[in-house]
Amino acid sequence: MGTLLEQALSAKNAPTHVIVNLPGGAASTVDPLAADLISPLAAALDLEIVTVFLIGPELESAQIAKQSLTEGVAGISNRKIAVANLKMGDPSRFAWTTSNERKIWLAAGGTENALPALTARVMDKVRDLPGSFSGFEVGQTGDLSIVERSVIHRWRVAADPLCRAACGGEKPKLVFVHGEKGGVGKSVCSMLLIDHLLHPVEAVEDTKNEAEK
Repeated sequence: MGTLLEQALSAKNAPTHVIVNLPGGAASTVDPLAADLISPLAAALDLEIVTVFLIGPELESAQIAKQSLTEGVAGISNRKIAVANLKMGDPSRFAWTTSNERKIWLAAGGTENALPALTARVMDKVRDLPGSFSGFEVGQTGDLSIVERSVIHRWRVAADPLCRAACGGEKPKLVFVHGEKGGVGKSVCSMLLIDHLLHPVEAVEDTKNEAEK
């Protein structure tokens, strides 16, 4: 990862942000490297570190978020955002909401946000399609109806506060999308963040308006 980051950021058209979708089990594989490897690497490359931690309903999710805060990438992050995946239900019923782990997260300067749920029928239709959500929205990829494309647009607008919380500001960022296991929405969240950087919802809206004119 360090080599890839150095190569990417030294390229002629270097990116300003790097999104890393951490694999399931990152609590035992990546978090232990945070202080000795990731922190000095980010400092050398002048990157702000951001952790977006996807929270599921189970207590295990809260426990591993705290572990990342005390022993892993969340603890070395300039920003740390606990994100409730609304696809998994009402966040007020998540163990996180009443947990001591949440109190520790907030006391350490962590914040909270939410990953809106995309209608299951639309998600099932685009799940295995190549391309991006912004591409689906404007009809570049996939045989989506106007209504389905509108659903994706409204969903991206609803997710915009999360994207801005993770990627906002002028300083280049190394964003880790973390979670206690697969299936909590890490891949979807990563795609949304990349879309936000490459095709912000305002830009998509402007394109639509121009097309209508």
